[in-house]
Amino acid sequence: MNRERKIHLLTAIGVMGTIGFLYAVVLAIIGLLRGNLGILIITAPLAILSHVIFGGVWNAPGEIKVLGKKLTWNELLRFGTLTCAGVIQILWG
Repeated sequence: MNRERKIHLLTAIGVMGTIGFLYAVVLAIIGLLRGNLGILIITAPLAILSHVIFGGVWNAPGEIKVLGKKLTWNELLRFGTLTCAGVIQILWG
C-alpha cells in the first residue's frame, strides 16, 4: 500500500470515527432522557464501529434502490446498523 493510500485510509477512519462518535452522543442523550444508560454499552460501539467499518475501511461495490433513493451498499449497511442501534436504545434503553 502506497503512502497516499494509507493517508486516505487513515483520514477516512478518523472522519467516520468522529461521525460515529457524534451519533453515539445522540444515543447517550436518548438514554439520559429515558433514564437508562445500560444498553448504551451495546449501541454506542455499534454506531461507532458501523461508521468506521462501512464508511472508512470496507468499500462494497454497487448500488441498491431503497424507497426510491439510490444508495451504495456501504450507506445501506452503515445507516441500517445505526437505525438498529437507535431502535434498541429507544425500546430497551
